[in-house]
Amino acid sequence: MRYSASTLSPSLVAPLPVRLAGRFTLARWMALGLALMGELLGLTIRFDTASLDGATGWWTNWLSQAALLPEILIALAAALLVVGTGRLREIAGLLARESAAHARWWLYFIGHLAAFAGLVLATSYVFEGGRRSASASEFGVAVWAGLAAATLGLWLASLAPAGCWSRLVRREYAALAAGCGVGLAAWGAGRATQKLWRPLGDGTFYIVERLLGLIYSEADIVSYPEDRMLGARSFVVTIAPDCSGYEGIGLVAVFLVAFLWIFRSNLRFPQVLLLLPVGIAGIWLANSLRIAALIVLGSSWSHDVAVGGFHSQAGWLAFNAIALGLVAGALRVRFFSHSATQAIPAARAINTPAYLVPFLVTVGTTMIAAAFQPAGFDRLYGLKVLAAGLALWHFRGIYRKLEWSWSWPAVVAGIFVFALWVGIDLATGRSRASTLPDDLSELSTGWAAAWLVLRVVGSTLTVPLVEELAFRGYLMRRMASAEFEDVKFERCTWAAVIASSALFGLMHGRWLAGTLAGVVYALVARRRGKLCDAVLAHAVTNAAIAAAVLWQRAWWLW
Repeated sequence: MRYSASTLSPSLVAPLPVRLAGRFTLARWMALGLALMGELLGLTIRFDTASLDGATGWWTNWLSQAALLPEILIALAAALLVVGTGRLREIAGLLARESAAHARWWLYFIGHLAAFAGLVLATSYVFEGGRRSASASEFGVAVWAGLAAATLGLWLASLAPAGCWSRLVRREYAALAAGCGVGLAAWGAGRATQKLWRPLGDGTFYIVERLLGLIYSEADIVSYPEDRMLGARSFVVTIAPDCSGYEGIGLVAVFLVAFLWIFRSNLRFPQVLLLLPVGIAGIWLANSLRIAALIVLGSSWSHDVAVGGFHSQAGWLAFNAIALGLVAGALRVRFFSHSATQAIPAARAINTPAYLVPFLVTVGTTMIAAAFQPAGFDRLYGLKVLAAGLALWHFRGIYRKLEWSWSWPAVVAGIFVFALWVGIDLATGRSRASTLPDDLSELSTGWAAAWLVLRVVGSTLTVPLVEELAFRGYLMRRMASAEFEDVKFERCTWAAVIASSALFGLMHGRWLAGTLAGVVYALVARRRGKLCDAVLAHAVTNAAIAAAVLWQRAWWLW
């Protein structure tokens, strides 16, 4: 069969200079994105809206709310992605073509850097300046707003020509308006749920008090409803807004809505919508049980464990149990799911757990161990290594089918991520003194040595395998197709790379460093199309971190 040039993929027939220009454009976009993220990070670290306390002028009211801007922007970006999903490829293609022909982008980027330098000086004047007269402050704020707009506008102009952005807005104004509306509504709804804490707090107080009445006598219960203080014997807690249950309700609602959207083709509507009220009621009742258990634990067993590990982990355990339980049940109940009546291929029933079970077992073990020990030092870290090792051993037959080989570029990538990780930690001030040496000194020499050995083994062997199987092996490819094992790593879209990396960063508590690390590991996997490269790069990073901790006493990295 003969093919003409028009029937082949453009990437196959495009001349080498065009392909190189496309790669250069992608590299420039990444560099510009990293530059903007670094600038925003630097501003948020250097300046604080709390410094405006005591300032006069009408502008202080809205400028003091600048901390809400990231929340709004994140909500808008998420909504725009959802609303414009069907046209993202076309929009990205338009931007790529215009950007590749944008020969003078560097002039705009120089202008962007100059505007950002001015913005830093203006921010210092507005947020930290000693002068607080109304006229001087208002002029400074006007200059600050102008420089902020110029900084963003010049950055966009360095990404693609201004005419491209104007045409894009004119063509996609409906999707932009809908996305902004959805995003602002979602953000406003999230903020509005905080006002639910009063009625929810009253109900939570009532249920917890009745639960305590089943365990303690009336004389042992301490109850001050007007102050929402409740306890037993000498252990008393205050049911603050965060304890009323609205945060759990928001988490479950978002999780279930995402589940309904992702699996919409397999679910039966409208009956599956019943999961929403069931999940909301379940998480609220679970929160009441958590507070009652906290009081019982603190008054009858250990105050330190109650206010430390249990207080911080019990809520997440309840959320995971309810959310995952509802999802698993919905997919297996004929009333909610079409797929419950269909046969599932045996290979899929085996291979999907092989990618996810080790990660879920590790997370569950971590939470359970943290709930029953004081906050801070993880004395039971070895349990996580053991649980992960057993899960990996159980699925060893499936892992043997993956192609395992050595890759020097993956080693280099791992070292690069190590340098990036340490650099960001130093820049953001995370390199403060650690209590880990003091915690280890409380153990005997043998137990301290065993803990260090297990920490190194876990971070360099089990953690890279578990996390890469879940985030790169499953999640990144699952975003492309339900038959994720048929998706080649080279075919994973940038949206899948960034989304899976962002979740990877959130899980690590270092959003920027974790996200960038996830992107690097994903690119490593895409390079040869092998998951083993991402695992190797991840292992090298963690091994370098372990070496820095043990030899340079950089305990803060752990």
